[in-house]
Amino acid sequence: MTSKDAAPILKYMYVSANNLDALASLIRSRRKALDLTQEDVGDLCGVQRQTIGRLEAADPTVALGTAMAVADTLGIDVTRGMGSTG
Repeated sequence: MTSKDAAPILKYMYVSANNLDALASLIRSRRKALDLTQEDVGDLCGVQRQTIGRLEAADPTVALGTAMAVADTLGIDVTRGMGSTG
């Protein structure tokens, strides 16, 4: 499987509700700590403000790659605490 083949798979991966709620809270808190608006973060990440709002509301339909890109842009390490899968 190439990375090109993996992209659609990653788009539809979901995290548990507890993890999604925690990530949403972290993103919202970090954005506010940096004194950024949802529109500011959207501009930095190349997504619409509504996407940031949906992510902060823990909307499970936001693509995992988008959530990770937003977290990375805000300096949030989403891999911390994740165990090895193999």
